Amino acid sequence: MASCVTIDDGCVVRHCKRRLVHGKKVSAEAFRLRCERESNGQWYPEDTYLSVCWLEFHGGNLDLIRRDIPLKTKRGEHLLVLNIADIVTIQVPSTKGVLSVKHKPRDGRTDDSHAGICGYRPADNATVGGVLRHRVDRIEPAVP
Repeated sequence: MASCVTIDDGCVVRHCKRRLVHGKKVSAEAFRLRCERESNGQWYPEDTYLSVCWLEFHGGNLDLIRRDIPLKTKRGEHLLVLNIADIVTIQVPSTKGVLSVKHKPRDGRTDDSHAGICGYRPADNATVGGVLRHRVDRIEPAVP
């Protein structure tokens, strides 16, 4: 990874499947970290952060975020915009700490705006997701 610096201000964007947003209500599952798992005969460790894109990396231009997301986005899916100042105040009961946001660009890929919401584990999904869902500033279409 090229760098891993803490981001203190601005916004992050989370890609979200259609089924996790109902009107203006976002499911806590949109912020779920995955437990360790096996897929196609390969073992994957538990997630240590939630992937997001740092909006200010592209000067606040959501269209550039749409271009950089390395996922196939479909009509009806969403981009959730969250203010970093609202994220870093969330307390995590299991660690007695707070969340942080770190810039985590991926080497050799186009998503230099990649970042992560750090400081919780899959065991904290219900608690942290339950708070983050209420901190979403706006919901935008993934495909305009």
